[in-house]
Amino acid sequence: MKKFETEFKWAVYFMLLLFIWFYMEKLMGLHANYVRFEGIFSILILAPQAFLYHFALRQKREKYFKGNISWKQAFFSGAILTLIIAGLSPIVSYTTTAVISPDFMDNLRMQTGQSKDIYSANRFSTNLLFSLLSNGIVIAAIMAILIRQREKTKSK
Repeated sequence: MKKFETEFKWAVYFMLLLFIWFYMEKLMGLHANYVRFEGIFSILILAPQAFLYHFALRQKREKYFKGNISWKQAFFSGAILTLIIAGLSPIVSYTTTAVISPDFMDNLRMQTGQSKDIYSANRFSTNLLFSLLSNGIVIAAIMAILIRQREKTKSK
């Protein structure tokens, strides 16, 4: 477990980011009056996600790999981070739909005219899971390039 200590730590930070993000959405009215804009706003979370991955991989490079990391090692670390985050995502989706914003799905259905099959807590959880997996792998690959290039540049 010591091998993945960094990934677990940053996955917890990532969960905190998601809780804060969903709470901000609620405060801004994106789970009530402006629910139709929530999907557009949620794309903006990609920037903080990328920063968290960058800091996690940089810390992995410095503390675990002693400043020298290959793209493959960085990507593997990012992929593990993604899997841990995805594994923890049901906690976030349940807390969001049951505690932070219990009316969120009802508001989505009312404002869009869609059925319960389209907007439900289960669908939200599934969408969050697949979004975290796909975004995480892409971000991990990009950040692995940046982390590796920095090390290459540093050694010249």
